[in-house]
Amino acid sequence: MHITSLTNRILYHQCNPALEILIETGDKVRALKTQKAEKAVITAEVAKLLDLKKQLAVAEGKNPEPAPQKSKKK
Repeated sequence: MHITSLTNRILYHQCNPALEILIETGDKVRALKTQKAEKAVITAEVAKLLDLKKQLAVAEGKNPEPAPQKSKKK
């Protein structure tokens, strides 16, 4: 990655409050999982995270629905 590209990404993140909130919420979910918090608390935060992802996708003009997950067949 070029420095200019990295700089642009950093500036984009700093200028986009929705993305900052999304990152903070993701960090909070990770912390809750590490702390082995109650499942209901984690589930509520994950729901917030998914809603924020949808809002960001819509704001960026992307499809808000997640891509279908591939099954893990062995």
